Amino acid sequence: MLRPFKHMLARCLTGVLLGLGLAGSLQAPVQAQDSKSDRLNTLIKRAVSDRIVIAGRQRMLAEGMAAKLCFKVSGIQDAAAQRDLYTMWNIFGWYHAGLRHGNPQLQLNAERNLIVLDAWRQMDQIWGGLNGVYEGVLSTGQADPETLAIAVDLTDIVTDGSTMIVAALRSAYADQLGPQGFGSALLIDLYERQRMLGQKIAKDICLLSRDQNARSVGDLNQTLKIFTVSMQAFQTGLADVGVPPPPTPEIAAKLAEASEDWQVAGTRALAAINGNPLTQEELAEFARSVDLFISDMTGIINALVEFQSG
Repeated sequence: MLRPFKHMLARCLTGVLLGLGLAGSLQAPVQAQDSKSDRLNTLIKRAVSDRIVIAGRQRMLAEGMAAKLCFKVSGIQDAAAQRDLYTMWNIFGWYHAGLRHGNPQLQLNAERNLIVLDAWRQMDQIWGGLNGVYEGVLSTGQADPETLAIAVDLTDIVTDGSTMIVAALRSAYADQLGPQGFGSALLIDLYERQRMLGQKIAKDICLLSRDQNARSVGDLNQTLKIFTVSMQAFQTGLADVGVPPPPTPEIAAKLAEASEDWQVAGTRALAAINGNPLTQEELAEFARSVDLFISDMTGIINALVEFQSG
């Protein structure tokens, strides 16, 4: 069943690979001693990799905020959705400012590369509008379908903008990251991207349950297929498109657990796509399953970062 979707996954991964590259603000003086130079290069690679991971994580946060707003408007886990929306909104703003101005807590220096700054400024303009929408919701505790529609439209642009920043970072800092560093950053970014796809599916299934014409069912079905094939590739590896198998038994076990925890969400998503709108109870069950999967993937990413740092 995997082979029919290999080309689909290859196209998705190609979009990530096309951003290969990295130069500029994270450079440091070259040391005379080889050992010091090696340590310095390692620190630079880690700093660049962290920057790419944070930029990529913004996609998941953008889709997650829209999903939580949809659940709130739909009366699904209203208090929890509001709380999660507030948390994601805070983190997104924190990351967004840190990528431009630097943040010691995030171990980010101020960005100086012109290519990256241009991508960041384009994102900043769109985020300003979306930020205002969420500020209104969070200050009043109220949201309506019109507010949701505006947020969803802006979210699509913000998600694309985050992808542009990731590509700009790779393009700007290729020399510092190097082939090995790129490979490490890529795998983390692919895992992060899976969290984004999970949140995107959550958003679109919620919208579909509210209005059968709200989103393109064909696009949603394609996203679900990419999600499914990617999840399988992470567990077994897919050499054709450069996805390695899990680097440790611990990560392999966690990926299997995440795949199992997604089953309820996947089943509900397929039902909605096939023209069976979810009831309030089913939508709540779907939301819980997505949250569990996102939590699983967060643990997997943390384990991968720890492995690569060691």
